[in-house]
Amino acid sequence: MRFHQLRIGDRFRLEGEIYTKHNALLAVHAASGRQQLIKRSAAVEPCPSETTAAAPAHREVPAAVVLEAFDAFYDQCRQLLAGCGNDGQLNARLEQARRVFLDQLQNSSS
Repeated sequence: MRFHQLRIGDRFRLEGEIYTKHNALLAVHAASGRQQLIKRSAAVEPCPSETTAAAPAHREVPAAVVLEAFDAFYDQCRQLLAGCGNDGQLNARLEQARRVFLDQLQNSSS
């Protein structure tokens, strides 16, 4: 199996050492916790008995919590733009991005 075929959170063996896939490029060494860059094409040996147990649990976040966090983020962005003295185009683009995000969030929960 190749590194790019693993899911994030999967444990695998590389050169006799156990790692956990952290993202598309990085793995975390099981014993030391250090991160290591891994080539996508690197041949790895999955650790099937450990893979399922090591995968992060899926956790549902209530929509109200997501919206509250996003609104706080959006407000901070608007304040930063106001401090930059923008001509309004950036505010319009930010508002458009906000609407797209909210539409996608609503569509994914339908």
